Amino acid sequence: QSAGQVMIVADAEGRVLWRSGDRRTLRLANAISLAEGAAWEERATGTNAIGTALATGTAVQVHGGEHFVRVLHRWTCAAA
Repeated sequence: QSAGQVMIVADAEGRVLWRSGDRRTLRLANAISLAEGAAWEERATGTNAIGTALATGTAVQVHGGEHFVRVLHRWTCAAA
């Protein structure tokens, strides 16, 4: 059974270095460019957990419509 989760490690510039998850969810992540090498800092992608955590220096959770990019509205993301 799919947990519907992706675990990500990003560098200090918000670039995805590694990710792991079930096949179905990784395919969905590919569709939104949530893949190794992708840039997720705020100036590239707008409000998102990775970029916002880096910009504020705090742990954050970004849910649905809080994401700047509309295609991310079906996702909930957390970063620290």
